Amino acid sequence: MAKHLLAATGDLTFGPFTASSDNVTDILLSQIYAAVPDPAVQDEIFAQAAGALFGAALSGAEPRALLGALADSAAEGRIRIWSAHEDEEAVLADSDLGGTIPADTGDATYVGVLMNDTTGGKMDYYTRASLSTSVGTCQGQPTTQVRVTWTNTAPADAATSLPTYVTADGFYGVPAGTVRTLIAVYGPEGATPSHIDRDGAEEGVQTTMIDDRSAVQHEVSLAPGESTTITVEFQGTGAGQRLTEVLHTPLIDTPETTREPLRCAS
Repeated sequence: MAKHLLAATGDLTFGPFTASSDNVTDILLSQIYAAVPDPAVQDEIFAQAAGALFGAALSGAEPRALLGALADSAAEGRIRIWSAHEDEEAVLADSDLGGTIPADTGDATYVGVLMNDTTGGKMDYYTRASLSTSVGTCQGQPTTQVRVTWTNTAPADAATSLPTYVTADGFYGVPAGTVRTLIAVYGPEGATPSHIDRDGAEEGVQTTMIDDRSAVQHEVSLAPGESTTITVEFQGTGAGQRLTEVLHTPLIDTPETTREPLRCAS
């Protein structure tokens, strides 16, 4: 969101940093921790950054550009708004701001990939994802396949080169430099998982329902430079030959999302 705002407002200064739309993400999620070892001073700089960003957003300058920045942030899932007033919430729920999963239609369906960092530090800055979907028929059943590749791009010496505030230094049971993530994949309405694997091997997962959608969740731990691929196939009502749209947790970099020919994993 900050990146979009600065594209509309221009550069902002907080602490020793001058942020532009090109570098504000790196400053807020990496450079401050590397340059300022004292957490109390870090908090002061973050407070200055928040004040500068809100001040620029509320200044009234370039209102069209600011509205565009907010719209882009909402479309990427970086802004969510809920209202306790039913009439307002009814409007919000059907917009990008509401965060609800759109209903599937006869022509299109939605699947989702949700990432939740559990490292206890700031290591998600170093994670990257690529996503793909495939539709067709496997074992005579309509099938929708979702594939997620998750990578830890931290430097090989992350355990010693990155601040302990970033790595968490093993405090939550995760080795310094390693990223631990819960990755949940949900499928089309009415479809159920027929095959689940990680790097070709089946392993234990958590399962749940999100409204009428089945969801499966892996816990993934990756050392610096490591990558893993999760494949989930959904079959039955709702799966198969329809345009498939992927919703996902907002990430540092927007993941590459592709549609691929179906290669049945089951």
